[in-house]
Amino acid sequence: MKQIQIIFIFVFALICFKSEAQQIPVTNQYIFNPYLYNPARAGESGFKNIQLSHRNQWVDMPDSPISFIGTFDMGIKDSNVGIGGMMFSDETHLIRNYGGMATYAYHIPFNEEKTHRLSVGLSAGVVVQRFDFTNAVVGNEADVTILDRTENSANFDMAAGINYHFKGLNVGLSVPQIFNSNLKYNETGNYENVDFSLERHFLASASYKFGFGKNKAISIEPIILARKVAGVPLQVDGNLLFGYKDMVYLGGGYRSVNSLSNAAAAHGSVAVRVKERFQIGYTYEAVLGSQARTDLGNTHEFTVGYRFGGSTKKEDKMKERMEALEGKVGALEGQMNSLKNDVEDNTNKLSDVDGQVNDINSKIDSGILGSEELSALKAKVAKNEADIAALKSKDAATQAELNKLRGELAATNSKLNSMGQGGRSAFLDQMGTVYFSKGSSQLTAEGKSKLDAIYMNLMGRSGYTLFISGNASPEGSEDYNMGLSMRRANSVKQYLKSKGISNGSLFLLPYGESVSTQGGAIDTNDRRVDIFITN
Repeated sequence: MKQIQIIFIFVFALICFKSEAQQIPVTNQYIFNPYLYNPARAGESGFKNIQLSHRNQWVDMPDSPISFIGTFDMGIKDSNVGIGGMMFSDETHLIRNYGGMATYAYHIPFNEEKTHRLSVGLSAGVVVQRFDFTNAVVGNEADVTILDRTENSANFDMAAGINYHFKGLNVGLSVPQIFNSNLKYNETGNYENVDFSLERHFLASASYKFGFGKNKAISIEPIILARKVAGVPLQVDGNLLFGYKDMVYLGGGYRSVNSLSNAAAAHGSVAVRVKERFQIGYTYEAVLGSQARTDLGNTHEFTVGYRFGGSTKKEDKMKERMEALEGKVGALEGQMNSLKNDVEDNTNKLSDVDGQVNDINSKIDSGILGSEELSALKAKVAKNEADIAALKSKDAATQAELNKLRGELAATNSKLNSMGQGGRSAFLDQMGTVYFSKGSSQLTAEGKSKLDAIYMNLMGRSGYTLFISGNASPEGSEDYNMGLSMRRANSVKQYLKSKGISNGSLFLLPYGESVSTQGGAIDTNDRRVDIFITN
């Protein structure tokens, strides 16, 4: 009798398996977290990712399936290796599958930017299946043949995956439960052991992300996932995901029939990402058959995620500006070397002229050279001396400007690096903009009023950092504009310091004309200083 009851439970489990092929948890959130179904995708984003998902399937059915999944993945710095981990629980009344997997992935790049690569991944872990007979509803609780305990069986298992990525294209194949293992339940007495097979799954996926508009702020991504398990018809998920500035996502899709229950479904998803780090998502799924919808009900799926490390788009933009500033410093160093060479050349010329003067004086003493010729030569010497003095003065001024730029660059780089350590991440928001007159670094009354408003907004706050980004319109030379942007940024810095903001919270970013709003054309809006804040 015990064996008959166990077989009955296994038949029930098989029915659930046939209906959704869900020996592995079914989820729609793979459109946001592809690592869920393919270990080759671990560590590919450049961030450390944590995601938790909860799926309540067929809510109108008693003891309906409930799934929990938690994942973590990251790339190893300065390598092509990704690692990850996953814990899951999938429960339907008396039956619960749970376990954990650890993942190793290797990404083989075909170009320096790593936008063209082939990834392979392997996951290994333990799968446990539990039958909780204590929660069974029976007609006769006094029946001595009824089991009153919980049966557990565990087994080691693995999953393998491969993914090809080229720009917006991803094509992958993964094989969960690769060993096709049997979970064994041992019985006492004269009964035989009972086995439950963990069927090998085959998952094939393909997607392509199209970008549109300025900086590709709008994206459209069709995503297809096909599942195949022995004895179950092929099932295909089709999705279309719309995104805006990596902040808001809307998607819809259809899952085909794969079972005896005609459980085809349509689903819609929405996700919001805050500060490019925190994400929350929701999927609503409805079975399409009217009878199935009445009997089973709909499905709700929630997910929350957080990514840290790496760099957001705002941080990448700041780094690009830093690189532009480094290029300006490099150009100034080149000009410094040129000026030094000019000084050396003129010094050599002066030495030559001095020699000529001595020779001329010798000729005068001998009566060979007249006084007018001597006066002309002396005037030439004086001019060369004046040129050398001017060059030395320009050299000193350029050196001072260069040293100032180097100091500000070093301080800003140090601050950015410190904000990237220990898991901290810089969230950059623009607080305001101050405009200047042509060729001027003096604050206007309007500019001071804007800075007063910024200061009032900062009162009572602590732990923030202000980046003061100086800019200039492309009317003068690059060197002049770089110096002008520095002076404008410093004017803002000194004013804020006078209001009481500490020097350690203010960092200058002079960009000259490199961040022109009109791509190099003259625009009065380029005569500005932008103030960014991070906490």
